[in-house]
Amino acid sequence: MTIRRLPPEVTGKIAAGEVIERPASVIKELVENSLDAGAKSIRIDFEDGGRRLIRVVDDGTGIPPGELREAVERHCTSKLRSENDLLSIMTLGFRGEALCSISAVAELGIASRPKEVLVGRKIVVHGEQVIADEPHGGAAGTEVVVSRLFENFPVRMEFLKSDRTETFHILNVARSLALARPSVGFAASADGRPSFSTPGTGSLGDCLLALYGVELVDTLLPIEPGKWLGIEGFVSKPGRDWANRGHISFFVNGRWVGNPTLSAALAEAYRGLLPAGRHPAAFLHLELPPDEVDVNIHPAKAEVRFRDSGRLFSRLSNAIRRTLIERSDFVPVEIGDTRPVVDSFFIPSRLPQSPPNNLANTSAQMRPSPSPDSPASSISDGQITSPHMRALGQIDRTYIVAAGPDGLYLIDQHTAHERVLYEELLSSNDTPDRQQLLEGQSVELGALASAWLEENGKLLSGFGIDARNLGGTTWIVNAVPSMAAGRQAGGFLEELVGDLSTVEGRRSDPRERARWGVACKSAVKSGDGLSVPEMQALIEQLLECDLGRTCPHGRPTTLKLSRELLDQQFGRG
Repeated sequence: MTIRRLPPEVTGKIAAGEVIERPASVIKELVENSLDAGAKSIRIDFEDGGRRLIRVVDDGTGIPPGELREAVERHCTSKLRSENDLLSIMTLGFRGEALCSISAVAELGIASRPKEVLVGRKIVVHGEQVIADEPHGGAAGTEVVVSRLFENFPVRMEFLKSDRTETFHILNVARSLALARPSVGFAASADGRPSFSTPGTGSLGDCLLALYGVELVDTLLPIEPGKWLGIEGFVSKPGRDWANRGHISFFVNGRWVGNPTLSAALAEAYRGLLPAGRHPAAFLHLELPPDEVDVNIHPAKAEVRFRDSGRLFSRLSNAIRRTLIERSDFVPVEIGDTRPVVDSFFIPSRLPQSPPNNLANTSAQMRPSPSPDSPASSISDGQITSPHMRALGQIDRTYIVAAGPDGLYLIDQHTAHERVLYEELLSSNDTPDRQQLLEGQSVELGALASAWLEENGKLLSGFGIDARNLGGTTWIVNAVPSMAAGRQAGGFLEELVGDLSTVEGRRSDPRERARWGVACKSAVKSGDGLSVPEMQALIEQLLECDLGRTCPHGRPTTLKLSRELLDQQFGRG
């Protein structure tokens, strides 16, 4: 096979294939050039999902007339001078490929005039060949028009989706670029209809409000500038989540990026706060020394690599987690439906005696010690009372009914107790007190569960579980965590290992999954009767949790029927 040099038209399309994946890629490259040119205002217009027309207009520094032809040649850039510059890149573009790659697969028109020049220049390029070159006397700044995208590259054209899908991708890119630079005013329109505009005030909150509206912004907590060195932005409150990652954006030194370390740090911060398959909202800006970030690992500059990923992971996850804990007051999910919520409501004046349950032996543990210096709880007539919530009774031995100063509360006793025990495990570094059984209990496990326990017995031992194999799939349980002392030990182990050995369980972090499992299997269940003191003790402990609004799986622990809603239901308002 003969080795030969590829012709320019082939190398051009290869380069374009790496950089220009779809119309949204064109938008990204052009807007990044505008931002590097110091633009304070950027307008984006496109038609037919970007196939027919893309226009980006900015008020940046412009391109000198004598350099306009060089700007569309391969590997020509104003952003690098030597290889040392690669170690401290602060501009968004630097490869010198974008404009040339676009011209290889579309017709590219550029009209530009620096402010200090009376007459600028306009050129039209197609197939990397200049087909028009003339004076330009328009406004200062640069206007780039891309038309007939992929017309001479039918293979790539076939991979494009519908206009609606391509429009979605363009607007997603445009919004993310606007969030990367809140100090720049953005305006975008699709097929002549305005899509969004941002004020360019420099406030990320103002930008989010313009892009997503008050409904999303009200769910966000700020990570305040300066509190966490180099980290600021917004994250969603616990209990607010989405089915996809569409509300997650990371920015490093003003560059919108993807990186597994950042995604993992976000997931770690929300560990135990979201249901499976759900995701938070996060819009986070990180400022790092340029030599700690490698931005030259992806042709489209969409990914970065960090010099010390482990340290950054810890810093970011800790900043988010502490923000969630410090700024997330215990706010139950509020029921706001205007339709009647009950047909009748009756609580007997004398509650029946609750049967024994697994809390009966640990109610002292559940009951927080009163402090004369703290108004959070007090003892009256042998009952624990709280100014926040006062236990009244149970519904079907599943939900605790509590009265508060501003409404009625319904608490899922299992998810609430699960959250309490989960945070107890976290505070004890997963080494809870162990309850040694007077007589071991044998249990028969399935083959899969037995194999998992054989492999992970040491992990469970750290959680206070002593289980020994008696041969085959028969096991004997000699000790369990004290928090599970009221449970039948064999059944506790069977349920726990049964969950952990599933496909879903194996995909999760083993220690985190075990922590969830131990808390879940130790907690009171639906159907367990609780005395009023036990209910009140559980409420008090839930209120003391850092993130008591949800259970470790992300389900709500508490619902609130506000006084306003109750008045409405009873015809008082």
